[in-house]
Amino acid sequence: MTPSVEDSILFSDYRYLSGFAMKRHFEELANWIVAKFGLESKVLEIGSNDGTLMDELAAKGFDITGVDPAENVTDRAKAKGHKVYNDYFSPQFILEHGLADSYELVISCNSFAHISNIREICEGISLALRDKGSFIVEVQAWPELVKHGAFDFVYHEHRYYYDLNSISNLLLQFNLFLCQAEMTASHGNSYRLIFEKNGSKDKYLESQAQEIRYTEEEITQKIEKFNRAIFVLQQELIDLKAQGKKVIAFGASGRGNMILGHLNFQGLIKAVYDESPERVGRTMGLTDIPVSAFNQLKSEDYDVCVILAWNHADAIIKKWPHGNKKLLKPLPELLEVLT
Repeated sequence: MTPSVEDSILFSDYRYLSGFAMKRHFEELANWIVAKFGLESKVLEIGSNDGTLMDELAAKGFDITGVDPAENVTDRAKAKGHKVYNDYFSPQFILEHGLADSYELVISCNSFAHISNIREICEGISLALRDKGSFIVEVQAWPELVKHGAFDFVYHEHRYYYDLNSISNLLLQFNLFLCQAEMTASHGNSYRLIFEKNGSKDKYLESQAQEIRYTEEEITQKIEKFNRAIFVLQQELIDLKAQGKKVIAFGASGRGNMILGHLNFQGLIKAVYDESPERVGRTMGLTDIPVSAFNQLKSEDYDVCVILAWNHADAIIKKWPHGNKKLLKPLPELLEVLT
């Protein structure tokens, strides 16, 4: 069994910043929230990170508060003037701060899968919401992960993977009823779900019935396809090294670590570049591959770049600073792109 990493190790000093990868997505989400709920809601965001979504909602007039256990990222949100609790979300947190029955909206974006004591979190959400209040959650969709073979998303930070049936049954136990289900393109396709406190059970049955469910055999086949894609990438990198090409990578994320972890390194990649200052100056997990600042990348530093953050490949290609460079998108199948 894979060992469990303590939350205090994972989240007290956190390296992911929403402002670099999710700003445009959160602009769209904020407009979507306005269209659904208007402008008068009092909001609590769980896992508020550096305050990027809070920026968008506050600018639209929402009364928004955040909670996040990572001091380094909450400091960034506080520096922008946001009210953020540097703490773990729980029923005890809600009661200690007198926040029960306080919010029309509770939001969790890309944090719900990271939580080990998930039942406590669900209880806290229900406790924080007013009657008929809504919980908006964006979380990676397990059926979509399997469909696209995005198994580099499977790593220690993600405690749970959800389909509509599992997440609905979980939250139903805390009087939170699924009333709307959509899909977004973020993180290899994620759910955007609305749960209503003390709502109606009948609204979500159709969405659950329509969702694809994969057998163990089908999942195994998808994993085998993923492993073949990684093998093809490795062989391509070995060939490039034999040709004397300098290869770098872009995207020092958890999934970037997973892709590199599947490779037999052999000095195949000389550096990984990233935009986040929280990652620059470090090394990739279990390697000595340095993480360097993307804005310092020079054309002469490399011949080929592997896009480890392949789910953001289109956006990365559009902003790439050097023409006539070969970029490799490793998954779901190896694709070569000339800038």
